[in-house]
Amino acid sequence: MFAVPCEAANLVYVERETAVAFQDTAGDIALTLNALGDNEARISARKDIGGTTNAEWYEVRAVIEWDAAPIAGETCDIYISTSDGTDPDGQGGTADAAFAIVNLPNLNRVGSVVAHTAAADTQFTASFITRITTRYYSVVVHNNAQTAGDNLQATNDTSWVIVTPIPPEIQ
Repeated sequence: MFAVPCEAANLVYVERETAVAFQDTAGDIALTLNALGDNEARISARKDIGGTTNAEWYEVRAVIEWDAAPIAGETCDIYISTSDGTDPDGQGGTADAAFAIVNLPNLNRVGSVVAHTAAADTQFTASFITRITTRYYSVVVHNNAQTAGDNLQATNDTSWVIVTPIPPEIQ
C-alpha cells in the first residue's frame, strides 16, 4: 500500500487594489461625460497599468446621470478598448475624445447601465467584472439613449466610471 499525501485546502480571496477613476475633472484619468449627447460615444485618455505583472480581472462600476428624464429601459453602454501601445481596439486614440460609434463592435463590451425609471437628475449605477490582459486600456461610454435630447447631465463629474483591479489572493 502507498500513502496518499494529504494537502491542506487553500482559500481564494479577492484582493481589491487601488481603484482608478475615469471622470471629467476630479478623476485619475480624463473621461469627459459632461453633456454626452444621445447616441454619442466618448473614449477616455489611455491608462498604462505598467509593464510588470498585473491583475487579470477588474471590477468596472459605472454611475450615469441623464440631464432629461430618459425613457425607462434606455442604456448607457460601457466598453474597454485595449491596446498593445501601438494598435488600440476600435481605432481609439490615447486622449479623451469623441469616439466613432461604427467602431464600437471592435471593443470589449463590459455591460450596460439601464435607466430603470424615467427620472432626470437620478444616478443609475451598475457593476461588471471583466478581463484586461494588455498593458494599456481606455474606457468607452456610449449614451445609447434613442430619444433626442437624452444627454448625460451637463455638470462635471456627475457621471463616471471606476475600474478596480481584483486579483485573487491565495492563502
